[in-house]
Amino acid sequence: MSRALDALIASDSEGLAPVDLLELQRKIAGERYHLAEIVARLKKDFLQKEVDRKSIYLRAKLTAKAEHLGERAMSETAAGDIAEGRPEVIRARSEEIIAEANYEAMKLKLNASGDVLTSLTMRLSNLRDERKQTALTQHQ
Repeated sequence: MSRALDALIASDSEGLAPVDLLELQRKIAGERYHLAEIVARLKKDFLQKEVDRKSIYLRAKLTAKAEHLGERAMSETAAGDIAEGRPEVIRARSEEIIAEANYEAMKLKLNASGDVLTSLTMRLSNLRDERKQTALTQHQ
């Protein structure tokens, strides 16, 4: 989906007739709709990874405290430090970071494609204004 949008945006729109610019604008808007769905899914995935990581961390922290029950009381900070070093917590944090990076990358692409659409709209508006101006000048 994103590749189709990339190809549309990368296409050389210079010198296109207004009708072709309108078609390009329509296609980009359609691709943006699909990209917005992808962004929403990536956001949901990122938030789920965050919840998973917090859950795994709390379990690891409780496990660390339970493993040291017979000894003197373990502080929350010490238990948290032990939990942070556990492989499952490290893995969960990595997955969360990757999910956030994927979400942010697509969100940036969605925003940038909006800028392209705005540019196309302005260009079409300028072409309309030029055509009106030319028509007025020819009638005088």
